[in-house]
Amino acid sequence: MSKAVLVVDDDPSFAQAIGEMLAGAGYSTYLANDAATALSHAAAVKPVLIVSDIQMPGFGNGADAARAMRHMPDLKSTPIIFLSGLDEPSAKRLIAGISGCRFMAKPPTLAEFLGVVKSTIGEP
Repeated sequence: MSKAVLVVDDDPSFAQAIGEMLAGAGYSTYLANDAATALSHAAAVKPVLIVSDIQMPGFGNGADAARAMRHMPDLKSTPIIFLSGLDEPSAKRLIAGISGCRFMAKPPTLAEFLGVVKSTIGEP
């Protein structure tokens, strides 16, 4: 059974592309296009990794969803990789105080992204 990864991005094409990269590497992927859906999927799937955009419309943003997940016992220590088009200082201000997270600029290269995923959660 491969490791489950939740991909959260308000751009469905980008979420799909990241999901396909991960699936191609052997991970099981689940997609969400907003923070509220991310919370419900994360609670149901209990992924070993969450890959999320920071800025999203609707209820909260990726950082808000991550903070809410940190209060869920099954997700308290799940690693989170934030992929964002924000400049690094702005992104880091928004995700400050969220344990177990990392920032990567959008769009990542396939090799760089998969390298970070594998160093974070291991092989599928």
